[in-house]
Amino acid sequence: MKFNKSKILEIVRKQLAIDMNCNTEDFVKDV
Repeated sequence: MKFNKSKILEIVRKQLAIDMNCNTEDFVKDV
């Protein structure tokens, strides 16, 4: 199964947002 990089980053950002209880948008600008 193959994932593209942007999809992985999206999943990671969502997981970080859940773990840290903050908005996904906070991570978008870091990429």
